[in-house]
Amino acid sequence: MLKYDVHNYSLKGILSMKHFALILCVFLLCAISIKAQQKYQLPKGYSVFKDGDEQVVRVDNDFNNDGINDIAIVCTLNNQEEYNYLLIHINEAYSTSNTWNAIPIQKAFAYQLTYNKSVLKFGGCFGNGRYCETYKFKYYSDLSSMRLIGYDEESFGNSAHDGAFSKSVNLVTNQIEILEENVYNAKTRKNGVNKVHKKISMPIITINSYNESTLSYLQELGRQFFKNK
Repeated sequence: MLKYDVHNYSLKGILSMKHFALILCVFLLCAISIKAQQKYQLPKGYSVFKDGDEQVVRVDNDFNNDGINDIAIVCTLNNQEEYNYLLIHINEAYSTSNTWNAIPIQKAFAYQLTYNKSVLKFGGCFGNGRYCETYKFKYYSDLSSMRLIGYDEESFGNSAHDGAFSKSVNLVTNQIEILEENVYNAKTRKNGVNKVHKKISMPIITINSYNESTLSYLQELGRQFFKNK
């Protein structure tokens, strides 16, 4: 006569049910996530940008800490030859309104977009890839918007690093740091380094006020402190 281990059989059954429940939960979460990502509509004229690997540059996260995912996504605009755009949508729900903020960015083949420690970080390298820009945004409840808190530039110059520099701007503390390499000194007739650390007055820039003029302002910011102008 065959004997069954009832206790062992019951335990296996419980484990199987737990595994099934876990798989079901994962499936439902994936379905909800996919549905949430699909439940939005881009502004008229914008199309989703895809990089050289046909990947969408996009972050879904809760930027304003209200428990609902918000969106940041890189897009192109019909008939716009100079810029691409970082579109940011702060939700109370995807369906309540379709208000987007369009951040103009230089055109590139690829971009980086991350969200970590409440900071949305966006970056890209342009031209031959030897000049890069990075932007940092953070949500401020008193502004009811995301504020630009940091802006960085880095240029690798030519193959000999002539014209190489880095610029780091903290728009919260109004601090700007500049480092130029291979700066020619007429007195010593040698190349040196130009280091600048200044505090200057800067406006509060939010995604609501950001436009093409903002991009030009950031790129020219601190230009008076450069030796190689």
